[in-house]
Amino acid sequence: MQKIGFIGLGTMGMPMAKCLRKNDCAVHGWDVSEQAMQEFGSSVESIATLGATCDQIVTMLPEGEHVSLVYEQLLASELSEGGLFVDCSTI
Repeated sequence: MQKIGFIGLGTMGMPMAKCLRKNDCAVHGWDVSEQAMQEFGSSVESIATLGATCDQIVTMLPEGEHVSLVYEQLLASELSEGGLFVDCSTI
């Protein structure tokens, strides 16, 4: 089973990530909000951890600056070969 990393568990991202999980996808979430992390039930330590352990990364972030910062961190991590990035941000 492929692992999906979902970054941005806010108003739009949380329902999207939960929907994926409800449909039998292995989803690991990350957000700057500790409350959002707890609500999603995620224990991922960092964005770099998602990059190193997930085959697909979905981002749902509020501003272009956030997207740039997240992708810089992802690209600096040890990515799996052939990984897929999908940005769903409404920027």
